[in-house]
Amino acid sequence: MNIHRFTDAIKIFMITALALIAAGCGGNMVSVTCDEFLSKKSIEREASVEVGKTVRVELCSNPSTGYAWGEATVSDPASLKQTGRGFVPPAEMKAGAPGTAWWTFETLKAGTSTVEVKYGQPWKGGEKDSWKFVLKINAK
Repeated sequence: MNIHRFTDAIKIFMITALALIAAGCGGNMVSVTCDEFLSKKSIEREASVEVGKTVRVELCSNPSTGYAWGEATVSDPASLKQTGRGFVPPAEMKAGAPGTAWWTFETLKAGTSTVEVKYGQPWKGGEKDSWKFVLKINAK
């Protein structure tokens, strides 16, 4: 097995392991693909979660295009806090292939909170708010 295939296999294993860990810990995962954003620039979803559990959000992202997801805005930080953020590169390292931006949020108390994140070019004069994702989280 050449080193590139071995590296790709390890990346796929890690992505799968993280998804299984999130699911096994009683958390929820919300995922949106590039195709979904290409057909609809603003996407809203809902998730119901027990208090103390986490929600993982995974969104298509392609930093090689100059676009990036901004900081997540949480409507009620007393009810919901961001606990992680990262980026998983594409499984196949092809030029221009998208990866996955991810965030994790922990519910702190019962109630409803909204997470909003926008995708654009962060520099002055760059295109702003090309895509928008909103997640309404109901903690019980």
